[in-house]
Amino acid sequence: MRKEEIKQAALELFASNGFEGTSLADIAGVVGLKKQSIYSHFKDKDDLFLSIMKDAKSTEIDYYRAHLQDSDLSRPDLVLASLLFGVKNLYDTDAAFQFWLRYGFYPPKHLYDIVQAEISDNVSQMEQDFTELFSSWMEQKLIPEQDVETMKEAYMGILDAVIVEIVYVNEPQRTQKKITALWQIFWRGITLKA
Repeated sequence: MRKEEIKQAALELFASNGFEGTSLADIAGVVGLKKQSIYSHFKDKDDLFLSIMKDAKSTEIDYYRAHLQDSDLSRPDLVLASLLFGVKNLYDTDAAFQFWLRYGFYPPKHLYDIVQAEISDNVSQMEQDFTELFSSWMEQKLIPEQDVETMKEAYMGILDAVIVEIVYVNEPQRTQKKITALWQIFWRGITLKA
């Protein structure tokens, strides 16, 4: 139980103070431990950070997959639109997702390659999931037949734009307006008959 308390305290401190601005002593103080006690759970601050990163990584994939599982897949328009709008809500309500996105853009320099490998793994999984989803919808004639790779790249590009907007600006009305505009153009483009 203490290990999870340490991780939660570290996540909150890393999110508010940054990696460099957070010490193991700070984390221990929040949990009510001595700094040395953290070493019984983690080798060092990097080990603690990477443990949180791995947990936060699953937040993103779990969100997309749970959303797809809970959706009426016979309505691709509703599935894809609600997924985009839901990313903003997830960011606003989930500290782990906030951590994931923040450190995806701003990882500690000495951990950059490790963080990028984790991000690349998530992107690969999402690309595979969306490729399968778009292919299935075309087979079922729910969307017009077209190049699935292009469709997948365009949709993931919109997800990227939404994430950049959330991380860098996070102004609710502007974000809502941007998601709406991107969604309308994307949906119009993929539903046009060739």
